[in-house]
Amino acid sequence: MKFVKSTVLMEQRRNGDVNMKDLSATNLKTALWETPNDIKGDKMLAAQGDAIAEQAREILRTVKVQLQICAQSKRNVPTEVIDFAES
Repeated sequence: MKFVKSTVLMEQRRNGDVNMKDLSATNLKTALWETPNDIKGDKMLAAQGDAIAEQAREILRTVKVQLQICAQSKRNVPTEVIDFAES
């Protein structure tokens, strides 16, 4: 698996428009933090929140697998993974 820097995180906004952001740990955390608050405030459906959470889990699984592969093969961690974690 290759971590693609151009991957983007889709974040649902209150008016239903989709806002595309560059993928970073900070943006992922923000989207996950806003999701339960939006569901509580009836600004988002629970199914949308589930989809956002599933997408976030898949992103984190991918990063975890990449780090495991790097550790087992004694290769350097890709700069895209480092950029994701540091931003």
